[in-house]
Amino acid sequence: MMSSGSKKRVLIAAGSYVDAAAAIRLAERIASGLIAELGGVLVDDEAIAETTGLPVQRIVTSGGMLVQVPSRTRLAGLMQSDARAFRSGLSGVASACTVEWVFEHRRGELISGICEAARGWDLLLVGHRTGRRRAGRVVLVDNASSPSSEATDLARGIAERLGTDVAMIAVNGPTAATDEAATGPEIVGSERALLARLNRINAALVIVDLAEGPLRGREQLRHLIEASRCPVLVLNASRAEPAIAYSTLIPEPPKAPETDM
Repeated sequence: MMSSGSKKRVLIAAGSYVDAAAAIRLAERIASGLIAELGGVLVDDEAIAETTGLPVQRIVTSGGMLVQVPSRTRLAGLMQSDARAFRSGLSGVASACTVEWVFEHRRGELISGICEAARGWDLLLVGHRTGRRRAGRVVLVDNASSPSSEATDLARGIAERLGTDVAMIAVNGPTAATDEAATGPEIVGSERALLARLNRINAALVIVDLAEGPLRGREQLRHLIEASRCPVLVLNASRAEPAIAYSTLIPEPPKAPETDM
């Protein structure tokens, strides 16, 4: 059970209110046992702004409707509406558990923005809309060779609050057995297998420690969020490794040797 000494500074982050709302509802259920201070950050993804006016592009409104990307002026209004709804939800959670709260509205690339905003916060709760009706489990993504004790304790405490259990999935390399042990975590052999498994699980929350692995980078976090289809709680989010530049992945071809004229 979580004690008062284990309470954390929690930042809720999302690219839209419909995503933030799922995290806010979850925070309401666990706030009294987990949250010492609450923050929120809404990131206006520049990629969406760049699609304004294109007829084939769609976005999800704060009411959950899929609509065509509007003009820049209309899009700015929608994002301001999202920000107001986000602030209101954040304020409600903070009032219910009598903690201080702050809110930030920024623009940029979503994953980079939320990882940078997470500096100084203990936990990052990334919102993601979910259409599931059944109550899901808390899923802990861990590293088989060096499990995170902090993430394990956190997962168990949150699961107790939610009245559910913890499912652990560990990545152990390409030679790992893929059978689920009766008393241990389910072992998968690769990141691809991990994401495929998460996509099939009915989860209420996915937890990962980016300092302990198996996922450590921002692109890996992006894929994790997409596969989980539910809020993701991230430890050490500010330490997420940026995407590797193209030039570091593929070295420049060697220069042709100079010849004497």
